[in-house]
Amino acid sequence: MKKFLLVLLMMCIMLPAYAYEYKQNVKDGLSAGDKIFYEQKSAKWSKDKSFRDIHFKKYITTGTGSFSVFAYRGNLYDTGTTYEFLDGNKLIGYNAHKLKFYELTFSNQKINKKELSQEQVEQYFPDVDIIKISELKDNKLDIEKPWFKRKTFMLLNDTDEEFYKYQFERYKQDELIRGLFEAKYPRRFVFSHFKANNEMFPALEINIHNKKLNFNLFNKQEKH
Repeated sequence: MKKFLLVLLMMCIMLPAYAYEYKQNVKDGLSAGDKIFYEQKSAKWSKDKSFRDIHFKKYITTGTGSFSVFAYRGNLYDTGTTYEFLDGNKLIGYNAHKLKFYELTFSNQKINKKELSQEQVEQYFPDVDIIKISELKDNKLDIEKPWFKRKTFMLLNDTDEEFYKYQFERYKQDELIRGLFEAKYPRRFVFSHFKANNEMFPALEINIHNKKLNFNLFNKQEKH
């Protein structure tokens, strides 16, 4: 019994704890060593072994941004993504260095990517406020949130800029989606390349403020 409790405790410690509550299919993404099956005729993906057409095995590159590579019959296929999850029979990939989502297919001996629109991304994160990179002016943006309410935000890149190995400074929460962050109180978030802020690696600054209270509304209520 003691051994069982010890193993259970170790498993709980090893499981990643995310502040944001992801949809289950997003959370159950592909890990290194997982197999994913593809049916070319219907362009469907599945973890079901009955899909006997093509069976890929996922590997992760080392030292080059931790990109996903699919292996099949001795051939390696670049995905251009760093995390993948299933949406029914669709395979959705995320590139943590471009802050973009894609739908993945396989044809002509390569993995093909179709970038998702903001509306499509919002289907997987319905309670997240999306911040488009184009909204930042001089790499800065001010955002308001309700008082005493936790809000989740996500950076989504709608430009040609890249953010290779960028991460949030002084924000220890390790999320599945690198551009995702949460704020309960007003604070400043800095998204940078190892704390650099220069022409090659400009830092992004997002300032979260509480919404301004409408005191005129309170005065009108008192008069009545």
